Amino acid sequence: MQKAIICPTIHKTKIKSLRKKFQILYLGGEFCHNLIPSPNDYEKVIKENYSRCVIMVPILTSEKFNEYTELISFIYKKYKDYLEISTSDLGFISFLNSKYPDIPKNISRPLSIEIVRMHEKYIKQLIKELKINAIETDEEIFLDKLVKSNINIHFHQPYAFVAMQR
Repeated sequence: MQKAIICPTIHKTKIKSLRKKFQILYLGGEFCHNLIPSPNDYEKVIKENYSRCVIMVPILTSEKFNEYTELISFIYKKYKDYLEISTSDLGFISFLNSKYPDIPKNISRPLSIEIVRMHEKYIKQLIKELKINAIETDEEIFLDKLVKSNINIHFHQPYAFVAMQR
């Protein structure tokens, strides 16, 4: 099992010291589209030898959609083997599947809060249709159901996501 840490921004974060405890670093925000990481931020993470750097993509406005697509395009060209996306935006998943089908895509907590409550059969069907790598959750009560169904899980702890509004 690898350990990951969420860093909305890295300008004040000591990513070098975090590397001693964590193998995966999440950049950006699950809830705020203004926390878009820069290409430079991503390069700094890769240079610290993290096994992966996950870009967090929240639900996007039309104007922010283009900023995120440009970021992904830049990263994909240089670092596609390290790239993974965690998102709650179904439109962005559709975009990724059409342009970058090989990028691992995860359903992040703001969307998974509903999905983990579905019947396992339909979760599997949704994962297959959307070409999803993993479901991210912090709800321990659903872990057994997901594990028994052979669904790839990224479990977040210690804090819990409760609600979101726009």
